[in-house]
Amino acid sequence: MNKYSLSPESIRLLKQIYSTLLLAQLNHDIWWFYKEHNNRNKYLKILNRHLHFFSTSIGAHFTTLVVLLYRLYEKRKDTINFCSLLNQLRADNQIDAAQIESATQQIANSTQTWKKLGILRNELFAHLTKEYGPEDIFKKANLAPEEIKLFLDNAIKLHGWFSHLMEQGEHLYLGAEKHIKDVLEILFVESKSESIE
Repeated sequence: MNKYSLSPESIRLLKQIYSTLLLAQLNHDIWWFYKEHNNRNKYLKILNRHLHFFSTSIGAHFTTLVVLLYRLYEKRKDTINFCSLLNQLRADNQIDAAQIESATQQIANSTQTWKKLGILRNELFAHLTKEYGPEDIFKKANLAPEEIKLFLDNAIKLHGWFSHLMEQGEHLYLGAEKHIKDVLEILFVESKSESIE
């Protein structure tokens, strides 16, 4: 039995944030599998053989990942994000002030990386600035792959914290790494058999 009398809107926001996180996790897994040094070396011939497909796929997964992660922490009141969930919980007036403060601090801890994601989203992916080129935008963002992974992991933890607080149970995060590896292995085997013939 839930000890809080939460609004349906709070629960809806939590579920929508989960959907965003799940998509972000899947896009991260696929993008990182392509980019990770050992995988890239192993499958380089396959990636080059289907260059247009894989280069487009890498870019699409990265762009989607950036947009999804940015969305989670934006401050707009008319969109679904951690801040809107926190505001709705305040309006429900069911969560104590210490829990609200804890969530506020967890959100604030992600601000620096969120701003870096915002540079990519706002100046390269969702909009394209006239001031400078893509390489300069990436330099300006100064965002390392490890930061992206940590940001995603922290967002998943924050969602879990909200889920626990709201007594909404656990949510599963299923990775895509096995599936992309299976696809590349099939292409790898096919390419070997074609070269034998």
